[in-house]
Amino acid sequence: SASNSYESIKFNEYDEETKFFEYIHTLGWLSSSASTMGSVRKSLVGALHSTIQDFVTNTARSDYETQLFTLVIMKWKESVLVPFVRAALRHDKDAFVREDWDNQLNLAVSEAFCNLRITEEMFDIITDYPDSETAVIELRDALFRFHTGMHYFSKKLT
Repeated sequence: SASNSYESIKFNEYDEETKFFEYIHTLGWLSSSASTMGSVRKSLVGALHSTIQDFVTNTARSDYETQLFTLVIMKWKESVLVPFVRAALRHDKDAFVREDWDNQLNLAVSEAFCNLRITEEMFDIITDYPDSETAVIELRDALFRFHTGMHYFSKKLT
């Protein structure tokens, strides 16, 4: 009986989310057109960036010995962010691919990780070396992913 009530709550939450996205899509607030980019879509992008920054900071701050970028943060992106964005764009089935959301999320996650490690923790990473070697390797990997993403999007714009 307890599992039935949980399933009911889970279904009701999904139903509410579905209705929400249907309503904002109907109102044109999630328009993918650059000239008519809806205010909700701009807010969604801002909320995603804030959520990414908060998650990365809360997950990785001051942990230099655990492999976090690929094993935790990128898996979180795949299991939480990607399904959320797909749900938000479900009325435009091609939008996720057409607008290259996967690469946009990769870029945002990599940027947040690099930002944390470089602007807030670089001194500690250096002084903790060699114990912080994992953090150095992950920073290298995140910088490579960020640089590759920036290069990719700059080529798309030209």
